[in-house]
Amino acid sequence: MLDTILRTVDDYAEVARHLGVAQPGLCAVSVFALIRGVTHGDVFDAMPQRQFGEASYGEVRSVFPVLPTTILDPAVPQPVRDLQSVHFDVVLPPPPALIGRRAPVADMTTVDRADLRAALRPDLMTLIDLFAPRYRKYHG
Repeated sequence: MLDTILRTVDDYAEVARHLGVAQPGLCAVSVFALIRGVTHGDVFDAMPQRQFGEASYGEVRSVFPVLPTTILDPAVPQPVRDLQSVHFDVVLPPPPALIGRRAPVADMTTVDRADLRAALRPDLMTLIDLFAPRYRKYHG
């Protein structure tokens, strides 16, 4: 999951400017809301992940910014893209290793990426704890 979050850093450099954040380095975790007629089953069936959890908007929003977003990546499976109207990003704060950084994360050394993963872990664990308990999806 940390590598997935790292891939969002470069994408969020543009978002950071619109949010008034002077430096790049924001990271994001995708979530889907059960609104506008979308049900647990819709999200459950569309998502390839084998684990999931639920949290209220208020709980998540009290800790992290939550932004409505659109899935544009053509590599994302169509069932997931079909849920884009209820797709949100939970924005994690920029780890110190990314503040002021202008080079893409992909250009970081292996050691720097490991340090970055370690810096992201506490915020990610806080977010995951908001989605507790976790449920396992079984494929039959």
